[in-house]
Amino acid sequence: MLHIRYLNQLGDQLVYRGLTLAEVLFRRTSDTRAVDGVDSSCVCYFLGGGVMLVHYRVLSEERKRVTAMNRKVPKDIDEYLERHSNEDQRLLRQIRATIHNVAPEATEKISYGIPTFFLNGNLVHFAAFANHIGFYPTSSGIAAFKKQLGRYKWSKGAVQFPKAKPLPLALVTKIVKFRVKENLNK
Repeated sequence: MLHIRYLNQLGDQLVYRGLTLAEVLFRRTSDTRAVDGVDSSCVCYFLGGGVMLVHYRVLSEERKRVTAMNRKVPKDIDEYLERHSNEDQRLLRQIRATIHNVAPEATEKISYGIPTFFLNGNLVHFAAFANHIGFYPTSSGIAAFKKQLGRYKWSKGAVQFPKAKPLPLALVTKIVKFRVKENLNK
């Protein structure tokens, strides 16, 4: 009983997504209510020993509506750049200029919500994130340059260039040249 009183005291002071902590902890197992104007589901899992896991999730149809309202896709690369800090803009412009110099015949567009160069299909994508610039030369572009990408964090179709270090523009140039040749041979 001591634990319940303690949680009630905390619950009067702490708020999580519009609910006091006491309301969250003492809800029924599967309750749905509007929080912040969005229907959400609160599911409580009793793990034993007085431990309970509380899981909130936004219902899928509401999530789609809220995402569409809050995250508008930029109409072009210039608008994408304007949404970022000056430092991010500088890095993104360097990547953009490098790609444009290698593939001047490629057209610019927004695809998947990020800047994309298109030449007989998607050539490369790039984007700014909190700690890195993402570069997406497809899986073939990554596979062809695995050794040179060794010091960067990379996956099957993407590589992350840390913002704290200078961008490897010479490597970007080589990868884009490879992708241009690959796309023109389709």
